Amino acid sequence: MTDAISNNAANAANALKAAARTAEATTKARVDAESVAEPAPAPAKIEPSTVELTPALKNALVEADFDAAKVQEIKTALEQGNYPLDNKKIAESFVPLEKLL
Repeated sequence: MTDAISNNAANAANALKAAARTAEATTKARVDAESVAEPAPAPAKIEPSTVELTPALKNALVEADFDAAKVQEIKTALEQGNYPLDNKKIAESFVPLEKLL
């Protein structure tokens, strides 16, 4: 027969059962966390793509139409500070760029 006041045996058994449930839950949580922490699979290998230019585009690149002498003339004028810059035109060219933002 158990003593209703002390009932130590029943309390100890309940405490052991609760501790066992807590330990089991902790172990399960640890196993679940480990299964989630598996390394990610390696990314798929990406093959480089190739681009083939049309003959017309190849010719256009070869025959780039610009005046090398004119380019050099403008470069020299810019270096010497003699190239006329139109501040209004420069400012107006920023308007379309700002609209893109």
